Amino acid sequence: MIRKRKNRKQQIQDSGRNRQTSGGSNYDQRRYLYHSVSLERSRNLRNQSPNGHNKSTKDTSPINEIITKSNYVNVNFFRFWSKRILIIFIISILVVAAIRMLQLSPTQINVSATNNQLDSQYIAVVYGVVNNSWLNGNKLTLNKSDISSALKTKFPDITQVSTSLNLFKKTIYVKIFTSPATIFLSTTYNGGLINNQGRVVDTAISANQSDLTIVNFPVNLKLKVNDYALTADNINFINTVTYELKSKNISVNHFVILPGDNELDAYIATKDYYVKFNLRTNDAINQSGTFLALYHYLSINNINPSEYIDVRIDGRAYFK
Repeated sequence: MIRKRKNRKQQIQDSGRNRQTSGGSNYDQRRYLYHSVSLERSRNLRNQSPNGHNKSTKDTSPINEIITKSNYVNVNFFRFWSKRILIIFIISILVVAAIRMLQLSPTQINVSATNNQLDSQYIAVVYGVVNNSWLNGNKLTLNKSDISSALKTKFPDITQVSTSLNLFKKTIYVKIFTSPATIFLSTTYNGGLINNQGRVVDTAISANQSDLTIVNFPVNLKLKVNDYALTADNINFINTVTYELKSKNISVNHFVILPGDNELDAYIATKDYYVKFNLRTNDAINQSGTFLALYHYLSINNINPSEYIDVRIDGRAYFK
């Protein structure tokens, strides 16, 4: 009985030894598993979001996948269009600013003319040109030749028109040059300066204050500024005769126009006679040449006409 107990004890001890010897590898495996689990737990804790959800784990359910994709699309859509809307807005502002900068205002017309008494009439013509065409309301498409031709058509005494623009203003700047006064015309009522086109430039000046050629026109005509008193051909004829005679050192004291006969009488300085010219022919050079030839002949032969020299017939001269 005692032996059996000893055997039993011996068996228990022997089984314990066997476990230890046989369980050594299992013990190492448990230690490995324990450390593996610990590492895995630490990784999971690091990957967890502040809300406690694991970041590494993904919910692959169809609903969550659709929501995730829609959020992604919404974010990209907003970023995509927000930048482009901003660019479009900036471009629109620049385009509007450029259009406003290039626009012209028909009411803002600055005219400077040598004959400034017609400024209001000049402005009216320019306004009509700009207002009648939408192309002329823009700085890029403004047709400056239209302004020049319209002004010269209405005012023949205009010799030059200069149109300029300011990039930062809507104003149209127009400079108008008119032909200067060339003669002083005296009628039975008053006198005034006349330009190359026959237009009255000024009536406030007297003949003594003017250095221009004096022309007497004995008609019942009251000269008014900007009115036409003579034709451009008449003015050109008078100026040509004056030039041709002055080139031969012959001065004309004054001219007289007899409107009924289209006769121009030139009263020669230091002489007792005058010269009759025919305004109708518009041939001032030939008539002046005929007179100069006769003048030279009379000077050589010491002949002094007492009344007049008539050169109104082409190629012929008569004196009295």
